[in-house]
Amino acid sequence: MGEDFTVENEIATFNLGKDRKAFIPYVRKNVKTIEEQFYNTFENVYTYQAVNEWKHGQLSLMPLAIELDHGKKVCITEADLEDYPGMYLFAPILVQKRS
Repeated sequence: MGEDFTVENEIATFNLGKDRKAFIPYVRKNVKTIEEQFYNTFENVYTYQAVNEWKHGQLSLMPLAIELDHGKKVCITEADLEDYPGMYLFAPILVQKRS
């Protein structure tokens, strides 16, 4: 094995090309900060809505299923995790408006 290291920041960006509908598993806690949303049971129901209507300040668990054209869907999730689970999705990263 190599030397130990610390991941200080990790960002994934998804460009959906246009507004799409998705099945979004929001973190359902009545909390005041983003940080407090990280403490949850990872059990939830899915909200079906347009991605551009993402609830402001609300994190999403995984998987996130997004509808594409012609009946296709894409699923964003984690796999093959080892000692580092817990990726969340957040609207400013997921939704990028075009001007």
